Amino acid sequence: MGRAFSYWSTGDGDDTMITLWNAADEVQDLAFTLFFSGGQYKLPLHLEPRATRMFNVSEIIQSRVPDADGNVIPLAVHEGSAVVSGPRGRNEHILVGIESGTYNVRKATCGKYCITCDGIVDYFIEADPFAVAMGGTTQLSFTVQDNAGNQYDATSYSRWSSSNTSMATVSEGLVTAAAVGSFDVSAEDTQDVLSCNGCYYDPPDGCPCKQNHFVGEAPGTVMANVQISKTTVSPTSIGSSGQATITVQIYHDPTTGLSNPSVQCSVATYSTSPSGIMVTYHSTPQTVSLSGASPAIATFTVDSPSAAGTVTIQAALTMPSSGINIVAPAPPANGQTTLTTTD
Repeated sequence: MGRAFSYWSTGDGDDTMITLWNAADEVQDLAFTLFFSGGQYKLPLHLEPRATRMFNVSEIIQSRVPDADGNVIPLAVHEGSAVVSGPRGRNEHILVGIESGTYNVRKATCGKYCITCDGIVDYFIEADPFAVAMGGTTQLSFTVQDNAGNQYDATSYSRWSSSNTSMATVSEGLVTAAAVGSFDVSAEDTQDVLSCNGCYYDPPDGCPCKQNHFVGEAPGTVMANVQISKTTVSPTSIGSSGQATITVQIYHDPTTGLSNPSVQCSVATYSTSPSGIMVTYHSTPQTVSLSGASPAIATFTVDSPSAAGTVTIQAALTMPSSGINIVAPAPPANGQTTLTTTD
């Protein structure tokens, strides 16, 4: 990550000296960016292996050489902040020893060494909370944000874990559901470092904080799949004074990890032949408990046909309780049954 200097000064006899040392065994190209009121100036730096570069901020201002964007620092500017980073941005890792100091040649005094180490200030799992259906998967991502407001995806290089691996496992953010219930997922980033800052009378030996251990957490739920598996009517034929019972079988995953699981079941006319036949349904809709063994059963009655013909009856599930995932009947005919009506 980059390294920030919270303050530089060239006013009233001050000048800020910067010393950079390439601690790597290979060449490093860096960017030294000076920030000031109204703009910024970027100075490219090329350091050979183990090489040292020293310069004063006043030299950059007085050079009047435009940077790659055509910027120069106005002579009236005497203070600001600065960042040393890789050429591709502040999140690029660099291996550089840095010292800075502000001294006043008139007063023969030195100021404090104030630095800000670029790093992470916030981190979080994007989906918080999240849910995944029994037997299914869902992809989570772990995002980190640096002190400049930039966000980066740390999903692939973080260590992921589940609080209950018998319920759900996770690998590189991909959660696979195994049993119904609630659990927590965590992502641990040990590669990036946290941002920190401070002022010192003696130059610090590198960044004063090197914490690179932070964990994001998110609660998850494995949802029980619920699906109409069969719909029947008995008897299959009634007259104007007859009555039939509609039975709906509702398959569901084991729900022992859920509190009072339920779903609402209803029946209605899907179509008639000829069109316009009316029937009366009773006890619809109704709440069906899913706490017991599968399948759960819902029963309704139908009577009072207005004419002879056939009535296709459709069953449906709605209003699932927490932790329930409704799946459409497969095939769709599992949710239908046909009643013959006679005069």
